[in-house]
Amino acid sequence: DSRVMKRSELRKILEEWFDVERYEAIKELTLQQFYVEVERRILAYKMLLKRDTLPPLSRALLDDYRYKILRGEILFSGDTSTQGDGLARTYAVVPVTRSNAQLYAKSLTLIGTHPETSQISQSEYMSEYLKESGIKSLSSITVDIFLQEASTEDIIEHLKVLIPQWKKQLKMNDPAVREYRFGKSTLRKIIDYRLIPMMDLIFWGADNNDTKISFSLMSSLLHENSEKDRDEGMLKVTDYPLAMALLTDENYLKSFEDYMMENNVLKDTKIVDHVKDEKKKKEDK
Repeated sequence: DSRVMKRSELRKILEEWFDVERYEAIKELTLQQFYVEVERRILAYKMLLKRDTLPPLSRALLDDYRYKILRGEILFSGDTSTQGDGLARTYAVVPVTRSNAQLYAKSLTLIGTHPETSQISQSEYMSEYLKESGIKSLSSITVDIFLQEASTEDIIEHLKVLIPQWKKQLKMNDPAVREYRFGKSTLRKIIDYRLIPMMDLIFWGADNNDTKISFSLMSSLLHENSEKDRDEGMLKVTDYPLAMALLTDENYLKSFEDYMMENNVLKDTKIVDHVKDEKKKKEDK
């Protein structure tokens, strides 16, 4: 049906599943759980944009997200199935997977059997050998860390010294400068601007033939009963662009992950307490 839906019709359809009151539960979450809620929505939106080419597992995750939201289940942080099992990792540090190991082994064999590449590098070290032999795109180093040989603190000190040397020896480029650093102010905005429910509305629109939900309707659905009255002008200029940046610019999620690493000791703090103490400090000054 290509005709533009009347605002009242659209509102009725949205209110069948969307109720901003349910999202009050977010304030009970810990910092770690809050991270999962934001991360899950970013992943779901990314999968939605690629829905025609998704592998079966991702498609199942996307369906799971969609049905949860439509049933009014808004919290994912208790749900371990989609977090992926296995060893801990971040976007910057990943234990080698079997498929990666096989890829490395194949690369080594190919380079070694081709006369024009086999003599380029004499390095014993895999990452250096691959890089010197012409795999220019290699941007990682594969390392064995002997976890039982030294304390975590000592290993970290070793890495602090070694990583800059490796970057130089392997002629690695510096990472792009982050345009955005995640901080408490960002977390506060996500809560105050009600960006988690907004992301669900954005997802629904994209998932339903790119239905446009006007800023005035969005503002009404999100803030009708809130003391932080965000009108459609604010949504258009500030809130919606931030929600879209979170959903589409991967630097935001990476920066949030950096923040989680830096604040790991606080991960079980309640999110409302975590964002509050900065305000208190200002008042105390």
